[in-house]
Amino acid sequence: MFKFLRQNKTLAFYISLFWQFFSISAFTLGGGYVMVAVMQQNFVEKKKYLGLEKFTELLASAQLLPGPIALTSSIFLGNEIAGGMGAIIGILGTTLPPFFAIYLVYMFISILDAKIVDLFMIGVKAATIAAITQFLLKIFKNKKYDFIGYLILLIFTLIGLFFQLSPILILLIGGFSFFILNFIKIKYF
Repeated sequence: MFKFLRQNKTLAFYISLFWQFFSISAFTLGGGYVMVAVMQQNFVEKKKYLGLEKFTELLASAQLLPGPIALTSSIFLGNEIAGGMGAIIGILGTTLPPFFAIYLVYMFISILDAKIVDLFMIGVKAATIAAITQFLLKIFKNKKYDFIGYLILLIFTLIGLFFQLSPILILLIGGFSFFILNFIKIKYF
């Protein structure tokens, strides 16, 4: 067949993988990070395609790329699970549902009652916060930091909450802080 296909994967596997990405994208409300949390549940906990540590590494790599986190995560996850074809399947499975949803909303926008949509979105916002919090707690429990690492995490969380700084600036300073502290720890301790 194609070199692009992994030799131990069947057509049924690729269809199943596409359906998993498609259904996560189609039925998850709340944005990319909620989709990533559902991907973690599906691919790590349910299907056991990869471990939480590898998932976290792929998520970190996906955040380096520009674009929506759900899409970049799908590319990395698909590639890890099923090679290049898996990456393409991840892209298609993640992008097709929003395309169809936008088209349908455009077709029926005049029919929707604004009050019903507003009430629905209030519930979606609450569920989004809960899903993201659950996902972050799972990753946080898996990572092992020392006291200084936890202190830096707390400081930058508080800076992000109480000051109007750019998230990019906070990320750069936080990453640089961990780099400097680890360099000092390795060199002098």
